[in-house]
Amino acid sequence: MTTKQEFVAGFGEAINEALEQCTARGFVPPLHYVLLATNGSMVAIRVEEEGRRLLTRHYEPEGWRMPTTILVMDAHANRSLFIVPALGAAIERVY
Repeated sequence: MTTKQEFVAGFGEAINEALEQCTARGFVPPLHYVLLATNGSMVAIRVEEEGRRLLTRHYEPEGWRMPTTILVMDAHANRSLFIVPALGAAIERVY
């Protein structure tokens, strides 16, 4: 079973990689990203120069189920979609 610390660290790496790829493609702040698990658990975050701000979250009683989709959108409606197949696995940009 994955501990909460392992879970947060694993997603932190995936999110940072997704945001780095989007920034390299010219995305303009503020950025918004949504993590969506296959069971409906989700988190939405706004990324500004001052830092990150939680917009909303919902967790299903069973917790977080993998794989997870990360949707990133910027201030000009540029968007990118990533799949995180498992914690610690490389993310895959699908759009």
